[in-house]
Parts: sequence; structure tokens; C-alpha cells
Amino acid sequence: MTKTNPPTVSLRPGGLPILAIVGGANGKLEGIPSWTVGTTKKEAVESCAATHCNFRHVDDGGEAGRYKVVQGPNLGLYLDKKDTRIRREATDKSPELRETMDGHLVESVPLCFALYGTEMFAIASKNRAAQKDLDRYSLETVLGKRSIKHKYVRGATVGNPSTGLTRGQLAKIDQMVRSEGLGHILYDHAWRLNPWVLEYACASANDWPGVVDALDAGAKVVTVTVPKFGEYNRVKGAPVIKCPENLGKGTCNTCGLCDVKKRNDHTPQIVVVFEQHDSASHKRKKGNARRAVAGILGKFKAAKALEEGSIVEELQALLPEASKPLTRRIHRYISWFSG
Repeated sequence: MTKTNPPTVSLRPGGLPILAIVGGANGKLEGIPSWTVGTTKKEAVESCAATHCNFRHVDDGGEAGRYKVVQGPNLGLYLDKKDTRIRREATDKSPELRETMDGHLVESVPLCFALYGTEMFAIASKNRAAQKDLDRYSLETVLGKRSIKHKYVRGATVGNPSTGLTRGQLAKIDQMVRSEGLGHILYDHAWRLNPWVLEYACASANDWPGVVDALDAGAKVVTVTVPKFGEYNRVKGAPVIKCPENLGKGTCNTCGLCDVKKRNDHTPQIVVVFEQHDSASHKRKKGNARRAVAGILGKFKAAKALEEGSIVEELQALLPEASKPLTRRIHRYISWFSG
């Protein structure tokens, strides 16, 4: 019996157009060429809506900003923050832990940084410019402008490929990129609906059960985002690897773990773990706290105190002469750095 794939689930029969760019301020990408699904925010958001991705805002049908129960009889249930309580306060070393009212652990659902962050602001600007000069943002033009040091193209920085593009479109884009001797880094959240996309893209999983499902579906590379890195064992025999860029050990241009066509039937499936990096992440809060104490103590004094582990003592020394508003801020950061 011949095995057939289910039909593609996409926004429109002909697929959406794409916008490409080379350069940009995203340090993770190191200026490599990239492209977006759709030429407007509306198109990109709609392509993601078709995926049922949890990282969308609740107003757009997602679960971002809510908490998922990961223990107990209500495993998998999503709760509003008001229906949870703090188990452990956040500190400089560890994120806040929350639990259900009856004591079962929950995890926060991150907000998609691409869809709601600076990447989406950029697509609006590119769209306005593209109306005047369509060739400027074509993939052909952008590939011709790339630096010789660029080894990869990052696809679908905004929007979801298999629900915004047709299979034929994506095959043509991939062939165009690889004919230039470049790798192609791509993620897809609708791999259950469109399993054909796993030929081109990593399977983006919402959680660890989703990782197992993606491996069972034959994904060569599966990705998952966690609040904070932990220690991991293999999942169904697949090694679990922390994103090197998240660890400060390179960029997308020097890594290539997420290029699925670098892997074949003789190489093992892998799971790549990303640390949450939206505005609510512990990493962002940690950076905000350090910038705040630099503003209170002075940049160089704060840096030295952080290095020497004397930041709490330095903050306490300011309390006798601090104003009431500043006193409240200082107490907040003493608590943060005391954990």
C-alpha cells in the first residue's frame, strides 16, 4: 500500500510572498541573509495562527503569558497568573517558580519574540520600502549582496513556512539557497499538519511531550524552548543539545545544528534546546536588574561589585541616605541578588 501525505494546510492555494534582507541588528544571526513569510504583519500573524502555536498572545488564540500545569492530575491545563501562586521568588541565579493553588508546579508559556518583538517592527518597515522597490527585497537580490563570510540563510524569521507557503514555493526557496553553497536554517510549528515540511525545517515543539511526538514523526531536528537551561538526558535515543548561541559559544552562522539537510539517515536525530528570551524571561530580567544597579551605583562600581560578589553590601550601604522611592528599589535588588 502506497503511503500518502495529508494535504498541505495553508492560508491560500498560491501561498504568500516573502521578503528577504541581508544584515540587520540581530546579533544571533550575525547579519546572515534571512526571509520572512508574508509582506505584512497581518499575513505573518495569519500564517502563525494556522499552526495553533501556544507562543502566540492569548488575544490571538495562543497561551503566551499563561501557565501550563506540568505536575499532578491537571497536567497540561493552562491557567491565568491569578490562578497560580509563587513557590520560589526570582533571584539573580534562578527564575521565579510558580505552582497551582494546590501545590503542583506550573511553567510560564513564553511570548513569541519574532511575532511580537523587534522582528515584527522591521517587517513593517521593509514592506513600506518594498512597495517602491520590489527587487530590493527579493531573495535573489539579497543572496547577491551577502558577505563571503556568510554560511547560512535563516528562513521564516517571522511567520510560519508550511502554513504560509506552498510545498513548491518552499522547495524552490530551499533550492535557490543551497545552489549558492549556503545552508538553510528553518523552523516550523505546523509539522503535525504538514509533515512534508520536515524535509526542510526543524520541528518546533511547544513542550517535551511534543518533542517525543516530533521524533516519532521522523523529524531530523526538534527544537524546544525552556524557561532556563537544566541538565538533560537523551529523548528516545536522541541527544539533547543546548543552543550554542544561547551559551555564548557562537552564532547561527557558525553553528548549523538547525540545518536539517546536514543530517541524513545515518546521523542521529537531535533535540536542540533554546532558553526563553522574550521580555518575561529570566535572562531579560537578570539583564534589567544589572543595568538598574549600574544606574544606582555607577557602571564601574556595579561591575566590580558583581564580580567580587559584594553587590548586596554596596546596596545596603546606600540605604541610610536614600529617598523613599530609591529605598524601595534598593530593597528590591537586595532581595534579587541575595538569592
